[in-house]
Amino acid sequence: MRRVQISSPKKLYKLRNAVAGLTSPALRAGK
Repeated sequence: MRRVQISSPKKLYKLRNAVAGLTSPALRAGK
């Protein structure tokens, strides 16, 4: 259970970074 709880935030953090990396160029292209 602890491993899952610890890995969850790490996965979310990676997802946030991936989303931010994809959204940054999208926002620039939109502007």
